[in-house]
Order: sequence, then C-alpha cells, then structure tokens
Amino acid sequence: MENQTDQALVIINPQAGNGNLVNSLKDILPDLSMKYNDLKILHTKKEGDAKEFCRQYGEHVSTVIVFGGDGTVFECTNGLAPLRKRPTLAIIPGGTCNDFSRTLGIPQNIKQAVQTIVQGYTAHVDVAQANEHYFLNFLGMGLVEEVSNNIDPNEKSLFGKLGYYLSTIRTLKEADTFNVSVTIDGQQYNEKLVMLLIGNGEYIGGMSSFIPNVSYNDGILDILMVKNTDLQTLKEFFSSRIFNQEFSENIIHVQGTLIDIQTPQPHSIDTDGEHVLKTPCKIKLLPGHFQMIANPIS
Repeated sequence: MENQTDQALVIINPQAGNGNLVNSLKDILPDLSMKYNDLKILHTKKEGDAKEFCRQYGEHVSTVIVFGGDGTVFECTNGLAPLRKRPTLAIIPGGTCNDFSRTLGIPQNIKQAVQTIVQGYTAHVDVAQANEHYFLNFLGMGLVEEVSNNIDPNEKSLFGKLGYYLSTIRTLKEADTFNVSVTIDGQQYNEKLVMLLIGNGEYIGGMSSFIPNVSYNDGILDILMVKNTDLQTLKEFFSSRIFNQEFSENIIHVQGTLIDIQTPQPHSIDTDGEHVLKTPCKIKLLPGHFQMIANPIS
C-alpha cells in the first residue's frame, strides 16, 4: 500500500444508478481510509450540491472522489474547473452509463475502481469550456441531444444502457435537420445538419464513440457534422466507426480548439448528458486542465 496522502473529499449521489450507493460505502471506505489521512464524505441532496461542494472544498483537498453517475461528474467538473488550484479528480462509477470513467479505463466494478484510485496513477485531461459551463466528454446538438431527451425513465431504470439504444432507434426515425453556422479555428461552415457532435471522450451513452481516434489528452477537440437524414445512411454511420467506410459527402470531420456555434434561433445543446446550454455558444479547449485518476493500461 502506498503512503497515505492528504485529505480527500468523497461526493456521493445517493440517487445515482439504482439508488443503492450509500449501501456500498462500507465496501469502499476501508481501502480509501488507508490511502488518505483524512476522508470527508458529503451526500448530495439536490441538483447543484456536488458543484457547490467542489467550489467550497476543492482548493483545500488533494483529491475529489465522485461516487455517482455522469450527472454528478458533470457537476463536479463545473465546480472544479474555474478554481485556480485544482485537486486530482477521481471517479467511482455509480450511474447508468459512466461514460468518462470508461474513457479513463476505470473498472465498472466499484471495489476494483477503488483499487485503481489507491494505485494513484494519474493522467492530464483536457477540459472544454462552453460559454460559462465546462464539459469533459462531449457537446451535442440535433440527433445526439434528442436521443438524451427521448430516453424513457422506466426503460433507463429497467434496462440501463439498453434504454439509450432504444431511444436511439426511436430518434433515428424522427431525426430533424437544423441550420447552423460553425466556425472552427477561423474556418466557417454553414450547414443544414441532423447532428453536430464535439467529442473529447471515447463513450457516449455507454456506447463506444463513433468518432475515430478521439482522445481526452491530445490538446484538440473532434468536431463531427452529419448532414444526411436518410435512416439507412445513419444506421450505417453508427455501425461503421466512421471512415472505415466512405461518408465524405454527408459527414464532415474537423479538429480544432476554438469553436463558435450560431443558429437562426436559440437551439438547445447537450453537454455530457445535461441540458444547460443554448446557442449561441463559444467553446474553447483547456489542454491538460485536470489531473484525473486513470487506469495506466487503458
């Protein structure tokens, strides 16, 4: 076991996943207590609590450990990113999809995830700022945002990740286009799209991302613009891993660090599964902004 380090803050969302995370504390606290000299545990009770906990304590602990789902990770990201002195961020996956923990190679078994934290390997992680918010994993408009909106809560509760697959099938049948102007590092694109996706992580909705070679620490964002609404084309697109087949007429793939999104009317935006933004939206990448616990063999 490594030497004990400074204080760690554990933020637990009791409502995440199947709602039984509190019962799992007894399985994870012994190992964490051997790793950290001082362990502070805070339970969220309402939306915004995790963000406020990070703002209040983030500069005074060495590590913030998120025990919850993607929504809790998003809140902690937004609480920690503005801080001048930022602690190491760790995730114990406790939600339905746990997308960014998968990107980092964190085991989805809770006890194994804790062992990864105890081992202490860290990686620098890029963070993107979108207006006054921050995201780790993705920003989406159109199809990807509609899939999130169309998830049936009962299906999500019963089937977990399968609920996202079912929502995708429903949404593909009803995909609408939207007009958008996207400026990427000074290059402007005026398009009618069925989906705009800006990726930093490897998973969306628990599914392996269809953006080729996307990386959380390469200092660049991947932008995907999908123009065609034909159902068969989209099915091929989702199953192809892109660019293994030729979709150049209907799909634009660009990389950049400064992105400006404009639409004729305000259009809703999905950031890491949360709906807190509308256009217009300015995005900039903050390379290596976070240090996060990761699996060295991922």
